[in-house]
Amino acid sequence: MSKINESLREDFATFLTALAAGHLDKENWSRFVIEHYHDTLLESVRVRLVRLEIEPENPSTFPGVHAEQLRAWADELRRDHHRFS
Repeated sequence: MSKINESLREDFATFLTALAAGHLDKENWSRFVIEHYHDTLLESVRVRLVRLEIEPENPSTFPGVHAEQLRAWADELRRDHHRFS
């Protein structure tokens, strides 16, 4: 895995952790969620995040009720990152 992908995965994981804590930063949302990635794991997490955010059930509760899932995705990115380090 390239150093760029490692850094990007860690940055995305940090974004997810902040999001889980209730810090929805529009600048970071644009940076991480609007972008598409060649890294398959990162793109998979991005797509799942978008789907979670647009769920019709209780959109006003995003990201609060999904904090556990967001932290799990951050852990997944970090775990996979460290496996290749």
